[in-house]
Amino acid sequence: PDHKLVKGTAYHWDTLVSGLLIAVVSLFGLPWLVAATVRSLLLVKSLATSEDIGGKSRIARVNDNRVTAFCIHGLMLAAVFMPAVLRKIPLPVIFGLFLYMGVASMSGNTLFERLELMAIWESANLPSDSYIKKVPKWDIFKFTMVQTVALALLFFVKSSAIGISFPLFIAVLPFLRWITGKFIVSEEYCKLLDPEELPQGEDEDVSETQGQAA
Repeated sequence: PDHKLVKGTAYHWDTLVSGLLIAVVSLFGLPWLVAATVRSLLLVKSLATSEDIGGKSRIARVNDNRVTAFCIHGLMLAAVFMPAVLRKIPLPVIFGLFLYMGVASMSGNTLFERLELMAIWESANLPSDSYIKKVPKWDIFKFTMVQTVALALLFFVKSSAIGISFPLFIAVLPFLRWITGKFIVSEEYCKLLDPEELPQGEDEDVSETQGQAA
């Protein structure tokens, strides 16, 4: 809902189909499929119209369609048949493109937004996000540190000799989330810091505040 997708369930179906196909290809020793998370996020953002609300960019609407995704994968298929052309592209260009995709997809990520808050010492300089008003800063810090350590651990596993066990560590994350809400930060605060979707009415409240200030 916070991405304003009309057919948002289609992305869940895509993930389900990918998971089923992974189970099938594993039986035959074929390469696994990937969900292409970064490319999917950038695709949605490229089709979105954003508005600045409360100093933050919020998605107003998305032009949902399957034509763009079909064309993207069609071009990926075509790339298989022209390796000679692709070899002429310098590696720094490719790495730069991947770096841009990674950095661009970080925009709007609540983890990186909270990491930026760690550098703000004066409470008066904090943004007007809803969870900042309701969650103590120390709890925000603890929750963010748990996520940061988990991210660093996943990066280490992916880059090490045990990288093949990466999916197992992903499966442990829900248990880590449960432990965090049980022993580190209260579950009430965890739900505010890690909501399933943008709280309804948050944008409206910010808009009303701006209107009253004007």
